[in-house]
Amino acid sequence: MSTFKPLKILASRRQVLKAGLAAVTLSGIASQASAKEQPLTTSNGHRKPAAKKAGAKRVVMLDPGHGGIDTGAIGHNGSKEKHVVLAIAKTVRSILRSNGIDARLTRTGDTFIPLYDRVEIAHQHGADLFMSIHADGFTNPSAAGASVFALSNRGASSAMAKYLSDRENRADEVAGKKPPRKTICYSRCCSIWSRRTPSKTA
Repeated sequence: MSTFKPLKILASRRQVLKAGLAAVTLSGIASQASAKEQPLTTSNGHRKPAAKKAGAKRVVMLDPGHGGIDTGAIGHNGSKEKHVVLAIAKTVRSILRSNGIDARLTRTGDTFIPLYDRVEIAHQHGADLFMSIHADGFTNPSAAGASVFALSNRGASSAMAKYLSDRENRADEVAGKKPPRKTICYSRCCSIWSRRTPSKTA
């Protein structure tokens, strides 16, 4: 069973991003189930990812949160989370591609995509890993760093995980949409903190 060790204090948000990216890349990705003639469905109604050919590149689906009518958090100077995370996702895609990983985005422009559809997009592309990127806001301006949430098929393992799962599953209500079933259930979370760095856009 893997354990998290405290990291040294990081000097910039760029270093936090690189540290998180390294953790994802080095952790390995589970192999996919073999193909069936008829599409299989998971317990939450999603299709199972398409089968991959032997030797195929790993596919990472990067999901820039929010978009369109859903702005996400708004920074002190008016920056919108939906734009910030799209820029981050495009940068991460370039980094992954330069390392031989087939990285794709659920959205490439300012469009609203319901949570359920984002997962379906990942499955249609046969993604090995789905990573949703957010830039959350907080009442304390000195807060900084990164939080990582892991998906669970067994339900939330703590009150905080349940709260976060419920909050994310209600995200589509901003556009008057309701997913056919609950899409997200977090099991555990960890945080990687850094010194606060001044931002001209946040």
